[in-house]
Amino acid sequence: MSEFPGDLGRSWNGTPPEVPNYLIPTDLPNFSYPNDYAAKFNADPLTMLIEAIKTDSNNAHLQNLGPYLFYCKGIYPSTVSKLIFSPQFPFDLKSFLYFYFNSIIHDFTSLSDSVYYCFSRIAFPDNKDEIQLILDMFSGIYLTCNPSFEYDIPTLSNLLKALLIQSGFNVPGKKFPKSKYLELTNNNKIPRPFRERVFDDLENRPFPVFFTFTNFNKPPEYEKRGMLKKIGGLFKTKNDRCFAIDGFVLKYYNDNTMKGLIGELDIPGTISSYEPAQKKEPEHLLIRKKDSGSLGYKISKEGVRKKSNHSDYIAYSDQTDITSWANNLNLIAFWKLVYDLIQ
Repeated sequence: MSEFPGDLGRSWNGTPPEVPNYLIPTDLPNFSYPNDYAAKFNADPLTMLIEAIKTDSNNAHLQNLGPYLFYCKGIYPSTVSKLIFSPQFPFDLKSFLYFYFNSIIHDFTSLSDSVYYCFSRIAFPDNKDEIQLILDMFSGIYLTCNPSFEYDIPTLSNLLKALLIQSGFNVPGKKFPKSKYLELTNNNKIPRPFRERVFDDLENRPFPVFFTFTNFNKPPEYEKRGMLKKIGGLFKTKNDRCFAIDGFVLKYYNDNTMKGLIGELDIPGTISSYEPAQKKEPEHLLIRKKDSGSLGYKISKEGVRKKSNHSDYIAYSDQTDITSWANNLNLIAFWKLVYDLIQ
């Protein structure tokens, strides 16, 4: 059973789109897959990778293996990413990404098309070095195939970060503002008309975004709010608190009127998780700082902010609600990583 809810082959923006024939290289082999290969790969990717090589020795060559996985219907993008970024992956990571992203024709292909078909087939990890590697490898391939696009890898990679944020925040009823996108890319050397054109293309047709650390079949709740229980005081009393996500901050209030702000938790740099019941401790939401630093601020009735000396925070609800909060908080922490990578 998956550790995440829902269908891991679908994001809120849909499933990985079928590549049109005109973008499929004519020299690709006619791949054949064993029965239920995708399902078995999703369950045990390393074993099925080895099986693919045993079945067809040509798959031992990355120029075949990359497209073999790229075009296998039903393989989860998160399974691919978890495999290739694991220590057990038996191939050079950069070489694999080179051939994986070269599974479509990039020559004279619009950037929005190349992004749309490639980024929907890989899941993004919550690791800035791995995010950067994915974007740099794609940038190098696209620039090599389009020499008239006279920019360097860092320039294109920075634009891709803003486009990734755009598609990630493209949810029904609230799309990512173009003004914010132009602000993020203001220092980019690529001309504004080109940047706007790619933005418009991907606003009309956002690519499905996948992650290794969470999954969303339904749109994320970037302004999620709701009641959670907090246990505190000498007698360990349970009190209802209203929580609300505001940008990169989780604010909490005395009640659902949201008038008495009593604390703020900084979401960046945190990991949130559902913790099952153990002995006397009921199931709960655990938010903890990765570096064990201060998690945020307590706010007095007078509005005075005092830095918290805690690196974790616990709140209580049922499993469904806790999992929803954890997934949304982890996603927001991820987006701050991407924001911080833009130069």
